[in-house]
Formats: sequence, structure tokens, C-alpha cells
Amino acid sequence: MPGKDFYCQTLLKIVMDKIICPHCKGKTVVKKGIRKTRFGMVQRYLCKKCSRYFADKPLPRCKYHPRIIYHALNHYNMGCSLQKTRSLVNKQFKINVGKTTIHSWISKYQSICPILPIREQYKDAEDVIFKKRFDHENLSYEFMYHQYKIQRYASRRFPGLFKYICGFESGCPDEFFEIGERCSKPKFKVDVKVRAHVNLACRMAGFAVLAKRNNSDRHSLVENFMLINDTATVACELPVWYWVCLA
Repeated sequence: MPGKDFYCQTLLKIVMDKIICPHCKGKTVVKKGIRKTRFGMVQRYLCKKCSRYFADKPLPRCKYHPRIIYHALNHYNMGCSLQKTRSLVNKQFKINVGKTTIHSWISKYQSICPILPIREQYKDAEDVIFKKRFDHENLSYEFMYHQYKIQRYASRRFPGLFKYICGFESGCPDEFFEIGERCSKPKFKVDVKVRAHVNLACRMAGFAVLAKRNNSDRHSLVENFMLINDTATVACELPVWYWVCLA
């Protein structure tokens, strides 16, 4: 059976085959170092056909970095007005983006922000997202839930789940965190056939990861974007325990 290196090299070849030189449209492109920008590290490439360098641009033909657009969408879909969103983004990134530009982003990316039609119902609310940090084995978990969505989608249909999620507002039992291993540690042998399928969740996650400064950012960026902009996601990093039952 092929080893891990074989799959890594195959994946790299697939990715590189899709990169085209913006100068001559050549496809014989190789990686040539990394360039540091204010938003993170950017991959540099060299085209062997025209011998010109170019950088990896996450959103072609876009003046602003995806990180700026990402936060603008998040602020707006948490109930902020256009003016408030503009103020927060400009202060955070030290830029001067206008309300018209932000409105164009909202229109352009409405297909990956299904929360838009109902944001008016919690607009200007002070605490849309509840957050609490838990620590386990020297790792921090930021438990979050969307207060409006959990009331709308879970309080009546799933009262037990609603009570369970809201119960963590007062904290998490420390003794449970000290029992056994994390769920990601046990090794299970699973024989599955992977089938690729692109849906809304894939598109939302794909956009969110463009806002990363480094690879360690990706997890939290996707979680936040899904919680704020999706209609199905009501909570993130929800503590769950399991025990083996011997019948």
C-alpha cells in the first residue's frame, strides 16, 4: 500500500497543476519561497516559461485581503449596521474602506452567508454570541453558541439539547476533563471509501481558511464563520463525554 509520502506528493502535484502564471498563462510553475505580508505568509512562485515571479493571491481581482472581507461579513451578520461594520473593520486593519464596498461584499458573498435573511431579527443585539473558555490537558477550548439561533431552532424542537448547551454558561465540571483521554486520542480502525462532495459547508469553510495568517488559524476561523453566518450551526467546542458500556 502506498505510504504517506506518496499521497502528499500526489496532492502537491494536483495543486500545482492548477496554478497558472498570471503573466504568460504558463503551467510550468514551481514554488520559490515565502513572502511575509501584514496578513501572514504568502507563497511565491516562479514560472519556468517566462521566468517571472508571482505570489499566491487568494482572491484574484480583489483589492482587499480575504481576512478583511471575512471580518466584515462576521461583524455585519452579528447584527452590526453597515456604518458600525465599517468602523470596526477600519479600526482593526487601519484602512479606510467605505460602506459601499462593504455592501458589495455582502451582496457578493450572500450565497455562503445563509443567515442574512434572518439577521434583522437580532440586529443591534448586544450579546449574539456567548463565549466561555475551557482548559483540558494544556489545551484551550473556546465554547461558543449563537443565542438567537439556539432559541429559534433548539429551544422547542430539542429542549434537552437546548438545556445541555445553555448549562455550560455557569462552567464545566473539571472532574470530567480529568478522566481518561480526549476523543481524538483513541485509535480506531475504520475502513471507509471516501467520496468527494462539495456542499455549502465546504464552500463556507473554503472561504474562511483564506483569512488565515498561518495554518494554526484555520480551525478557529472556520468555527467562527460557521457559527456566525450559517443557519444550522448553533454551537462550537461543545464539551461531550463518553464511556464504554459493558453490557
